Amino acid sequence: MAIEFTQYILPNGRKKLIKIDRGPAYDKKASALRKAKCRFEAEILRTGEVSFTCEQEESDGNWLTLSIEVVPNGPGILEAVDRLIDNALKKLKKVANG
Repeated sequence: MAIEFTQYILPNGRKKLIKIDRGPAYDKKASALRKAKCRFEAEILRTGEVSFTCEQEESDGNWLTLSIEVVPNGPGILEAVDRLIDNALKKLKKVANG
């Protein structure tokens, strides 16, 4: 199963669902984040870089950014997604523990 991201497409931010396959270990981690009311977003910036974010919905309806990765569009994307998820889980644990 792949991890679903909402991609915002230039020039007007139209939304598109994309899936990035990172294997069972990261599918499980992403599922845990989704259960914690997190969402994943991606955007190709005007610089050609790719921005990935993981945000958690707070009780007041606002979104807290847990993790962000900005990387060149190329082979490093998959490792950036791994870092995004690992860092989001670390931050989620910190937020939960106060």
